[in-house]
Amino acid sequence: MLAWCEPGQAKEPFDPVAFVGSTDSLFLLSQEGTGSAGPIVAALVKAVLSAAEKKAATNGGRLPVPLVAVLDEAANICRIPELPDKYSHYGSRGIMPITILQSYEQGEEAWGRAGMAKLFSAANLTTVGGSITSTDFLKRVSDLIGTYQYNERTVSYNSGGQGRPGGTSIGSQRHTENILEVSDLAALPADRIVVISSACPPVLAKTTP
Repeated sequence: MLAWCEPGQAKEPFDPVAFVGSTDSLFLLSQEGTGSAGPIVAALVKAVLSAAEKKAATNGGRLPVPLVAVLDEAANICRIPELPDKYSHYGSRGIMPITILQSYEQGEEAWGRAGMAKLFSAANLTTVGGSITSTDFLKRVSDLIGTYQYNERTVSYNSGGQGRPGGTSIGSQRHTENILEVSDLAALPADRIVVISSACPPVLAKTTP
């Protein structure tokens, strides 16, 4: 790994400034854990994002070509401490980060409770898949999805007696329930996700393999 990072005659240096001004793609791969290239990956990503901010500042505050940063396993191999503080700012600069986490708690472990809350609230779009066992997080998602109301019609019959005539009475009772309960969210199949956007009501979507 050290030999790969050190400059050499036969190696072409990576220039973050030149990269953000191009239409190229950069793929950074690493395992997680001790001895992995995770810190180097995080440093490279941070260098690219910083270069993109500077490029945007010289172009009226926004990149001419948006930069999409897909940060898969961000809490493990691409842990950038200031990411939550930059999240809402990036959007105004034409920088679009996509942070993929295994769970909400994983984000809290990486950036702290306040940091993860800031990142979550700053995201313009959030997707939630199945197999999540955190009831606290799923309760929050259920509340964000909202409730629905329905009327339940009741019919009762009185047979009368003792000189009184019988009759039928019809009533209606209004109920309010969650659209998706915590158990529904935890049991989402592999090809379904909940999409929560700041611009429209939450929707249940089918994924494309």
